[in-house]
Amino acid sequence: MSQRNKDIETEAARQSHYIQWCRIIGIPDPCGSEYGYQRIVAIYIKYIMNGINYYNKDVLRSSTVRGYALTVNTLFSLRAFKPPTDLSDSNNMPGIVINNLTTQETIASQRAPLDNSIFAEVKRAAKSSHSNDSDRNLLFDILTLA
Repeated sequence: MSQRNKDIETEAARQSHYIQWCRIIGIPDPCGSEYGYQRIVAIYIKYIMNGINYYNKDVLRSSTVRGYALTVNTLFSLRAFKPPTDLSDSNNMPGIVINNLTTQETIASQRAPLDNSIFAEVKRAAKSSHSNDSDRNLLFDILTLA
């Protein structure tokens, strides 16, 4: 029961955030049936991704951004409008933005770049080796070549 109450509070806070954002931007009605609302919600999602969100977090995961979009969809549905975000439609602007973020996260988690501190540590380990044929020197040579 307490988890459901937390979910309701989160949804209400996100909906309130969207409504307030629309007021600040100068959009008199945050919901509507016109095609332009898809674009408005796509812009809102980009703001969310850039740190203008309920907690002002700089980086949000795609699942959190998707949650913001789905709560805006609920707001539209409550007013009998077509939800602006459709993640399965390849031409839906908000869906494209969220799906691109999901793809970027997948790529980033597959390969984390080596930073200078990691490279320096591998170089230090290679220099401390007593043989030029050691595995540490081999690793350093491979990383340097890469």
